[in-house]
Amino acid sequence: MSNASSDRAQTVKDAANKAAGKDARARDAELAMAEYRAQERATLAKTERLRALRLAKAAGEPPPADVKVSRKGRGSGR
Repeated sequence: MSNASSDRAQTVKDAANKAAGKDARARDAELAMAEYRAQERATLAKTERLRALRLAKAAGEPPPADVKVSRKGRGSGR
């Protein structure tokens, strides 16, 4: 009898571990999706800013006031 109850106890533990793992994966997936969406929003904002700069330059106009021009990280300029 102790073998049968031991098997049941192990089965319950296995099920609990499986459920915990599933919950952890679900949380990780939500976090990954949130990070992906934040990165996507940042990329779209950068694309819009660069497009506005490019169009202003092509039209010979000064860049829009709300667009910040940053030369940081562009190398030595050679």
